[in-house]
Amino acid sequence: MFAFVFIAFLNPIVLVYDLWNNSLAWVYTNYFSDYKDRLVDVCPHLGTIPSSEKVDKALMQGEEAKPEKYKRIYVEDHRGRTMHYAKIFVSDVKNINNPGELSWFLREYKDICGLDRPPYYEEIEYIKNARANGTELPKALE
Repeated sequence: MFAFVFIAFLNPIVLVYDLWNNSLAWVYTNYFSDYKDRLVDVCPHLGTIPSSEKVDKALMQGEEAKPEKYKRIYVEDHRGRTMHYAKIFVSDVKNINNPGELSWFLREYKDICGLDRPPYYEEIEYIKNARANGTELPKALE
């Protein structure tokens, strides 16, 4: 009997403790951490987002001196986790014209959005040219 009463008494305390910790973590993430300027709700249009000050603010610390191709930004993925993402693939993906870069984009896109392909996949320059010329796509890009 004592064990039941003791456990019944502790459950609300544990619940309040968990709620408090979760709320502190949320406040830290959204107001004080490096992630506060992350891009949120970007899927499924990640890759066609217009360049803006918001995109520039999402840049990871220490990335300012790197060449543009290697800069990374913080993005919230489809599960709500904060991940880093290649900045070059935020806005101008439709102009990709080589298979290596397209494969890199598709891997990053899948990690962030959880989808194999974006809805604008057929509008990407490399895919349009391959379809127009009858060129066979590599298996990873089909």
